[in-house]
Formats: sequence, structure tokens, C-alpha cells
Amino acid sequence: MRIFERGHDESLVIGNDVTVTVLEIQPDRVRLAITQTGATPDYREEILVLPSTGQTLPSSADRETGRRALANSLINRRSGLLNSEGAES
Repeated sequence: MRIFERGHDESLVIGNDVTVTVLEIQPDRVRLAITQTGATPDYREEILVLPSTGQTLPSSADRETGRRALANSLINRRSGLLNSEGAES
């Protein structure tokens, strides 16, 4: 892991494709602007971690694969909640 210090309106360039700029700093939150070229999919970490299994999607997963995996995970999780409440499958 790398750690960088950036202030308000300062940026970090990653490779040739990604620029991260600090927009706002608050006590409990930092707002970032991320500019990227190309069609590289991006996901928030909480979306990548599948709730029912704790597994993560590969970083190279395309958007459709990510959507399907998340949908399946949510369906399985909901089914489990319904079954635990005595509902029929």
C-alpha cells in the first residue's frame, strides 16, 4: 500500500490514465474527483465485496459481470433472509 498526502485542490496522477484531485476536506470525509481516460470500469470497494460470501470480484471484471455477481449475491442473501423468517422458497 502507498500513502500520499494531498491538500485541497491538489492532485495525484496514476499512470497515464487516472488523475485524483482533492475537492473538499471535512473532519469525517474527503471528496475526490477522479478523471480517467478510456473505458476502464470502476467500482467502489463496498460493491466489489459480495455480501453473502465476502469474496471480491477480480479487478479486471467488466461491468456486466460485476452487475450479475452483485445481483446474484443480493438474491441469495434475500432468499436466505426469507427462509430464516419461515417464508416459502
